Amino acid sequence: MPVKVKKAPANTRRGGPERRRAPRVEILGQVTGESLTLDAPVTVLDLSTGGFRIESTGPLSTGEPHEFRFKLRDGVSVIVLARVVHQRAVSKRPSATHVVGLEFLDGSAEGKANRAAIVDRILAETLKKKAG
Repeated sequence: MPVKVKKAPANTRRGGPERRRAPRVEILGQVTGESLTLDAPVTVLDLSTGGFRIESTGPLSTGEPHEFRFKLRDGVSVIVLARVVHQRAVSKRPSATHVVGLEFLDGSAEGKANRAAIVDRILAETLKKKAG
């Protein structure tokens, strides 16, 4: 499946300045996710070195920390700690899907380097597929 790097508009996001510090990589099946805190699978939508966005079947409280396991298609997995920054329901049905934005809590140089390595692996896989 292809992976897209989303480039945010330079001047606006919902009518205001772009606040994202790192470009997002749209996952499209390259990474599976699981909330270890809730013991539930989640769909990883996109990822950057600063945070990620998921779909969840239930709401999460803003500001609340959660542990997630991300697993790449080649079997490499990583556990991360992140806090909920924002969310919205995408359906008003009882089984509504929630799109949740999270930011990583591990701000150490090692944590940032590990996340950058994952993002780089996803991008490299995408470039291989485009070239071949």
